[in-house]
Amino acid sequence: MLIRWLTGPYFTSVPTGAVDPPTWMKAVFITWQILCYPVIAIFIYLWVIKPWHRNRTIPLDGMLFIAFMFMSIQDSCSNFFGYWYTVNSHLINMGSFVNDIPGWMGFGRSGAQVPWAIFFHPFEYVAGTFAFCFIGSGLMELFPDTIQPEAAHADPGRVPCFDIVIEGLFQTLGFYTMAGGKISFFPDTYEKFPVIETFFIATLNISIVALRYFKNDKGETLVDRGLNSMVISDGKKQVVRLLALIGAIQTIFLFCYNIPIAAYMGSNPGVWPNRRYVASVLHRRPVRCRH
Repeated sequence: MLIRWLTGPYFTSVPTGAVDPPTWMKAVFITWQILCYPVIAIFIYLWVIKPWHRNRTIPLDGMLFIAFMFMSIQDSCSNFFGYWYTVNSHLINMGSFVNDIPGWMGFGRSGAQVPWAIFFHPFEYVAGTFAFCFIGSGLMELFPDTIQPEAAHADPGRVPCFDIVIEGLFQTLGFYTMAGGKISFFPDTYEKFPVIETFFIATLNISIVALRYFKNDKGETLVDRGLNSMVISDGKKQVVRLLALIGAIQTIFLFCYNIPIAAYMGSNPGVWPNRRYVASVLHRRPVRCRH
């Protein structure tokens, strides 16, 4: 599918609309996109390359850093049946591969689809998912009574609150909108936030936090246990572990979020707000448009 995208008609930039976002929003976009890959390179050096040169192993967080980057490939797959979410096309993009997915039902043509922003999505998923990992692990250390030793059970009630803060920040800064959501906070604004989003984000992130947090005495997670007993080189062990974690994260993302959200939200999207853009963070007067 990725090869078909790169060699086909969908590999073209999605143009912006007629109305420019505010200057401060453009400044945020430019700053993020300039810093995206230099910051990624720094973390890969600190968490992947440096540990490998030092002791021929890569720590779990280094592996997860790479796995979280691959999460971004699934970003708009919840639009499988119809569009309820879109990314701001002022971000540099070359369309997306999603319309090459067999059976894809969401609208799409060359230059008219939800874009995958090459200088936004890879680090967005790393930053957002690690935020949940660090907060979740910290809470489990702080409140050990909420965890059962035999199972990955932590209080899920806190996660929706974090999601509203973290995703609310990304939306307020203008990176994307969930304007086709249903039963939402702020229903007439760019920052429209479907209530059901918090439940499935909680399901997704609690699963990822549990995968990272619960390890055996050898430091192995559920998906790479037994790796140290394999008679292969250290380099091959790291590759196998990375592939196992990428597969686990992709599977969690698919079944804990994209499939249920596509079925609930994408199959029958809510009404998109009749407004053109948000003029500023503090002043949000809707601009009504004719249909």
